[in-house]
Amino acid sequence: MPLYTKEQIENANRISLVEYLRLKGEKLKRTGNEYKWIYTDSQGEHCSVSINENKWYDHKNETGGYTVSFLQEFYGLTFPEAMHELLDGESPKLCTTVQGDSGKKQKPDFVLPPRAKNMKRLFGYLIKKRFISSEVIKFFAEQKLIYQEAEHGNIVFVGMDEKGKPVSACLKSVSEQYRHFKVTVEGSDMRYGFCYRGTGEKLFVFEAAVDLLSYLTLYPENWKEQSYLALDGLSPKALLQFVNTQKNIKSVYICVDYDTAGIEAWDKFKDLLLENGYKPEQVNRILPMYKDWNEILKEQNGEVPILPQLHPKTECYKRVTRNLCILNAKTESGYTKWKLQGIEKYGIEFLLRRIHTELKPLKSVLHGDEMSKECGSSTARIADMAISALCELEKAEGNSLPQPTVYCRIAGELYDGYKPYLDRMKSKRRCEDLEKETGAVFDAFQKHSPSFFCCLKQLADSAIRLKVYMETDYQLELERRQKVPTENKREEDEAVCQIGLSQ
Repeated sequence: MPLYTKEQIENANRISLVEYLRLKGEKLKRTGNEYKWIYTDSQGEHCSVSINENKWYDHKNETGGYTVSFLQEFYGLTFPEAMHELLDGESPKLCTTVQGDSGKKQKPDFVLPPRAKNMKRLFGYLIKKRFISSEVIKFFAEQKLIYQEAEHGNIVFVGMDEKGKPVSACLKSVSEQYRHFKVTVEGSDMRYGFCYRGTGEKLFVFEAAVDLLSYLTLYPENWKEQSYLALDGLSPKALLQFVNTQKNIKSVYICVDYDTAGIEAWDKFKDLLLENGYKPEQVNRILPMYKDWNEILKEQNGEVPILPQLHPKTECYKRVTRNLCILNAKTESGYTKWKLQGIEKYGIEFLLRRIHTELKPLKSVLHGDEMSKECGSSTARIADMAISALCELEKAEGNSLPQPTVYCRIAGELYDGYKPYLDRMKSKRRCEDLEKETGAVFDAFQKHSPSFFCCLKQLADSAIRLKVYMETDYQLELERRQKVPTENKREEDEAVCQIGLSQ
C-alpha cells in the first residue's frame, strides 16, 4: 500500500468536487452558493448531499468531508484508490478550489427576506392547493411565523429561538412550475425550525412546515396546548435543541413521512432521544395513512394521494430471514439433513468449520473482484450456520422448545433489531467485517468466553446485511465504480492504447 504525504493528501482534497462530478456525468443542481448532488440508490432518487467547492455534506446521514472521503463514501474506493484517481504523481489531475482546506468563509448574518404588502398568494396556495385550514394559517401569520416574500411571492416559514427572536427561515415556492423549489435563507441557525411552543408535555415532530400545518388541520382539537416542530428536512439538530431547552416536554411523537427516508429518520431520532435521557415509552411514532400528512388532505378533497413507501432494505432483510426459517424447517431436504447429521456428530464445531469454509468465495472481493452468485449463497449459509449455532447454545442451556421454533425466534430478533440508517457500508468493508467477526467467533469459542453468543449473533446479522446489500445496492455500487477505473482496468486501457499506437 503506497504511503502519501500530508501535502499529497491536501492536494487531492483541494480538487473541486463539482468539476469531478461533472466529468463523471453526475447530476448536479445549483441551490444558492452550493450544489445538490442528485443520486440514486435502491431507495430512489436523493438530493441530500450538498457540494461546496471541495467540501461535501450528507444532510440525511450527517456525514461530510472533502474530495477523498467523498470517493470512499459514495464510489466505494479504498483510500489508495481514491488518491490514485485524484493525483498524477504529486499534482492534482483536475482543477483545485481557490481556497483549499484552509480557506474559511465567514457565515453571513441572518436577515429575513422583505415582506410583501399582502399574502394573497400564500393563502391561495395553502388553502386551494394544500387544503390547509384558513384558521391555522391565520394563527401562524399573526404570530409572524409565516408570511409572503416580496420579490418572488414565496412562502417564508420562520424559525424562532426560545426568546421569540427570528433566527432561521425556509422559502417555498407557491408556483406550480417551481413546486419543488425550497431553500434555506443564508445565515439561518439550523438548531431552530418552524415551530409552536405549547405548555403541554407533548412534542410532535414533522419533516416540513406544510406537514405540520396539515396535521393541525386534521386534528384541530386543543392543539395549542402542545408543541409542534418542523425540521425542514431530516436533520435532528432542531429536535435536540428543542427537547434540551423546553423542559416541559415529556413525550415526543415522531410524525415524519411514511417513506424510506422517514423510516430511517424514525430509528435515528429514537436512538438520539434515548441517548438524551428519554425512555422508550416516551418516544413514539405516528404514521400517516399515506406518504405524508398533506396527502391525507389531498385524498379528502378528491385528489389521488401518494401511497406509503416501504424501505427496500428492511423488506429484503425480512425476506432473507423468512427464507432462512423456511430452509431450516425443511428437514427432508438434502442440505438440512447434512447439516443436522454434522451437528449430531461434531456439535457446534461442525457449524464453525463450515462458516470458515464459506468465507472463501468472499475473500476474492477483498482483492477487488466482483461478487458472484456463489458469494450470495455462501453469505446465506454463513447466516444459517450462525443461527443454528445459537440454537445449539440455547439447547445446551436447557431450552426444550423445538429447534425450528427457536431458530425463527432468533431470526425474528435479528430482524427487529435491524436499522437501515446504520447499514451504509460498501461491499469490500462488509466482507472485511465478516472475516473479522468470524475470527472473533472462533476466538470466543476457544476461550469459552461469555461473549460467544453475542459474537455469533453479530456474525449472523452481518451475513444477512451483506446478503441484503447484494440484493439492493450492490449493482448501483458497481455502476458507480465503473466510472472510476481500477488498477486492472487502467492496465487494460493502457495495453489497448499501446496496441492501437503500434497499429
